[in-house]
Amino acid sequence: ILNESSLIDQNSNTHLTSHTVDGYYTAIFGKWTFDAAFDLLWKYSDDDILSHELINNTDKLSLNTESNVDSRMFAAEAHASHPWLKGNFSFGAEYIDSRRNDDFFNPEHLLNDNQLVLDERNAGIYAQTAQRLGKVTLQLGLRYEHIESRYHEFGKFIPEQSKTYNKVLPSATLVLPIGKNMLQLSYSRKYKRPLYSQLSSS
Repeated sequence: ILNESSLIDQNSNTHLTSHTVDGYYTAIFGKWTFDAAFDLLWKYSDDDILSHELINNTDKLSLNTESNVDSRMFAAEAHASHPWLKGNFSFGAEYIDSRRNDDFFNPEHLLNDNQLVLDERNAGIYAQTAQRLGKVTLQLGLRYEHIESRYHEFGKFIPEQSKTYNKVLPSATLVLPIGKNMLQLSYSRKYKRPLYSQLSSS
C-alpha cells in the first residue's frame, strides 16, 4: 500500500573564486644551503539552492538555503643545512595561519542558521642530523609544534572546541649492513588530532 509519495525539484546556483600566490628562494653561502618558500590562498564559494517538494501530489513545500564559505591561508617555511662531522646538520621553521568563515541561512527557518568562524595558527621548529659511522648510517631528529585553534559560533567563542597543542616529536633511524643485506631500525613519535565534530558534546 502506497503510504506517501514525494517529488523534489531542486535548482542550485554555485560560484567559486580562488586565488593562489606561491614563492620560493634558494641560496648557497659557503657551505650553507638555504631554502625558503611561502604560499597564500584565498577561496570564496557561494551556493544558493531552491527546492520544491510535492507530497502526495497536493502539499507543496518550498525551501531556500544559502551557504557562503570564505577562507584564507598563509604558509611559510625556512630551512638551512650545513656539513657537520661525518654527515650534515639541518634545521628549520614552519608557520601556517588559516581562517575559515562558514555561513548557512534558511529564510523559511525550517533549518537552523549557522555562522562558524575557525582560526588556527600552527608553528613548528625542527632540527636533524645524518651521520655515517663507517658502514652504519644514523639519523636523529627533533620537532616541536605549537598549535592554537579558536572556534566561534554566531560570534561567540566556544572553549570546548578551541584547543591548544604543544608537542615534542623525536625520531631516529639506524641503517646497518648485514652481509649483503641492509637492516633499518626506525623510531618516530606521531599524534593524530581529533576532528572538530569530535570535540563537540553533541
